[in-house]
Amino acid sequence: GVQLGQFLLRKEGDAERASLLERERRARAEAETSESTLRKLQRVSEAALQHLTLHELLSSLLERIVEVLDAETSAILLIDDDGLLRVRATIGLERELPDAIPIPVGQGMAGRVAAERAPLVVADLSTIELVSPVLRERGINSVVAIPLVVENEVIGVVHAGSSAYAHFSDDDAHLLELIADRIALAINQASLLDAEQVAQDRLRFLGEASAVLASSLDLDLTLRRAAQLATLRFCDAAVIDLVVGDGLKRVVIEVAEDRLSDEVKQGLLANAPSPEDRGGSTKVVRTGEPEALLDLDTDPGPLTAVTRGRPGIQQTVDVLKPKSLVYMPLKVRGEVLGVLALIRTTVRFDERDVETVRELAARAAVAVDNAYLYREAERGRERLELLAEASALLGSTLDVETTLEQLGTLVTGSIADLCAIHLVDAAGEARLVAAANAEPLLATATAIDLESWPGDRDSEVLFTDAGFLPPGAPERAAGVHTGLSVPFVARGQVVGALTLVRTETAEKYSQADVELAADVARRAATALDNARLFHEAQERAQAARVLDSVGDGVFLVDGYGFVRTWNRAAAAATGLRAAQVIDRLAVEAVPGWAAIVGGVPIAAPGVGTPRAESLPLDLGGRELWLSLHGVSVPDGIVYAFRDLTEERALEAMRNEFVSTVSHELRTPLAAIYGAAMTLRRSDVALSEEQRARLLDVVSGEADRLARTVNDILWASRLDAGSLHVSIQRCDPFALAHGVVEAQRAHLDRKHEIVLTAEDDLPAMAGDPDKVGRVLINLVDNAIKYSPDAGRVEVRVRQTGGHVRFSILDSGLGIPLAEQRRIFEKFYRLDPNMNRGVGGTGLGLYICRELLRRMDGQIWVESAGLGEGSTFHMELPVAGTFPAGR
Repeated sequence: GVQLGQFLLRKEGDAERASLLERERRARAEAETSESTLRKLQRVSEAALQHLTLHELLSSLLERIVEVLDAETSAILLIDDDGLLRVRATIGLERELPDAIPIPVGQGMAGRVAAERAPLVVADLSTIELVSPVLRERGINSVVAIPLVVENEVIGVVHAGSSAYAHFSDDDAHLLELIADRIALAINQASLLDAEQVAQDRLRFLGEASAVLASSLDLDLTLRRAAQLATLRFCDAAVIDLVVGDGLKRVVIEVAEDRLSDEVKQGLLANAPSPEDRGGSTKVVRTGEPEALLDLDTDPGPLTAVTRGRPGIQQTVDVLKPKSLVYMPLKVRGEVLGVLALIRTTVRFDERDVETVRELAARAAVAVDNAYLYREAERGRERLELLAEASALLGSTLDVETTLEQLGTLVTGSIADLCAIHLVDAAGEARLVAAANAEPLLATATAIDLESWPGDRDSEVLFTDAGFLPPGAPERAAGVHTGLSVPFVARGQVVGALTLVRTETAEKYSQADVELAADVARRAATALDNARLFHEAQERAQAARVLDSVGDGVFLVDGYGFVRTWNRAAAAATGLRAAQVIDRLAVEAVPGWAAIVGGVPIAAPGVGTPRAESLPLDLGGRELWLSLHGVSVPDGIVYAFRDLTEERALEAMRNEFVSTVSHELRTPLAAIYGAAMTLRRSDVALSEEQRARLLDVVSGEADRLARTVNDILWASRLDAGSLHVSIQRCDPFALAHGVVEAQRAHLDRKHEIVLTAEDDLPAMAGDPDKVGRVLINLVDNAIKYSPDAGRVEVRVRQTGGHVRFSILDSGLGIPLAEQRRIFEKFYRLDPNMNRGVGGTGLGLYICRELLRRMDGQIWVESAGLGEGSTFHMELPVAGTFPAGR
């Protein structure tokens, strides 16, 4: 029994020692496993610490996972902003990766692990549902998957796979879970670093873009540089469309790595977005809101809607294969100036990228706005220069057609490719006067007839397409696509038009161009009007000169009765200066006009000149006889008159002269006839004394008759200029003494004649016969015009360089108003011979004309009727007379 007990004790001790040895072995194995796990975790930690960028970190971590788990594949999926799990890094699945599909949380293996936050070991992959076909395509049969959790938030899933079934154990899951904790922390840290780096890169990119956009005011160059920077740093392709008029113009297209040929690029530039597009740039311009197509792989519909039916666009899409596309409006002060479109072909844009595009677009919009402002400023300066040049040109000459040709050349060099200038002729038709073109050979073919343009000629017309041209018009073949026409308006009348069109210049005309052209047209119209006014002024000046040179009086009375013109002859005839008459009512300005205007014959325009009517015009104490007629004109009535006052007076004097001469001839002839008949009578016994008296009558009357005839002959010779004088030295006293003595021989007892002369009178220069004739006339008149007897005195004296003869009488005298006229031909102081004084009215005229021819002069002094008269005549002293006379 003891031995049995001891045996049992020994057995129990051996069992205990065996149990201790097993526990020791197990402890040693667990220690070795833990050490191996720690070493594996250490390698994972080292990998996590060695790499800063997320991409490098994920690739390194996956290499360690494949190594420690003896796996064939491994992948890390992260949850994006849209809540979907997407593969961010992989080993062993590179070939199948393009077929990867984003996995919603809660669906498929990865989605369930993320949703349940629990490890998953799958011994046979065919037994579970998968969203993405990648693993099955790779031939993976067993998988271990662990959620990535940071601060109690799932950020993704890591899994490893093997083509062997049941390759992974719970220990592998536990190990991968430990690795996942470190991976999650490392990913989170790297993500933060990446986010910071991305933010810095974006700020740097935006800063560089701002510098580029602010570097130049050349719009096309600036936008192209900005697009090049974007494709270099941020995207794979960039397109910029700008709003031009009612449509869009594609101005920039840049593609990284020259993936599009220049030919394709040019085709895309020419193929601007259509107004009918439902999306893309057209939609963004219409709504003013951005459009982000972030996942074109999943939803290509919006891009297809834009590209469908657009030539060349689908080819570009096939080459680029865009994954994301963002349309961002270029908006300034609420106005959309264009659209910036950025494309990625390898990775997708995220929401932060969209914000970056928004910032870039905002900066680009400011650059576009600044460029537009600068362009407008430059255009404003160019327009001012154009207007200044046009003004200088239009003001440089009054040659209208030459000036308009130069104006056409000027505008075609700045705001037009073709220019046509029309003027309205007298018939109201448009006449082409100038056509200018940068290519002169096209000028005639492309000159646009103003009549063929729609719209009123007196209104501004603007066309922004070729639809205004009729089919087959040569302008279409010349490439005319936009045009404008503005009228030349002068004082409310259309006098012409300026027509501008563009062929090679792509930009359409705008309202600003119309306003500029209208400004040029206003200056041209003013120049045309000035030229017309100048020519009219020249014509009026010429007409005025003609009117002033016309001997007839001419004046215009307008339809309101105001005098508008008054020529020099009218002023001379009436004594009314132009300033006293013009712009006044004719009936007020011209005394007596109201009384005769009704009797003036008026002819209608084109009928001819009416027969003039002689009418008396009473100018307030002075009567004028006028031969008047008028012609109606659009501005009123033009009156023409000739002053007949002197002619009528001369005619009256001629009639009076004929009457007087008849009397002067008839009286002596009757006396001679009566005396002769008496002497011939045989039935009458005449004494010698009677016979002597009758013979004296015949002799005296014959002498009187001879003097009358001589006066007529002398006056005729003086008028004809055939009476000559012979100037020589004369003795003034001897001449006066001879005349006085001759008059005394025939003087009756009622009259007395006296000669008074200074001593030592100098010789004078004159024709003795003519001087004697003048003295005889003056002495004879003194006696004749002193019918009631009286004393006649002849005085001779020297006055300076002249010898003066003065004949004084105490006879009838001469009224002051008549003293100038008595030296006129045919004028008689007593025409009706009321005082019995006869004469022809030629004596004093002959005296004046004879003295003028001897450089002498004659005048009269008289206090009036009944006060007698003194006639003075002067001739130069012989010593002062020029030699050779």
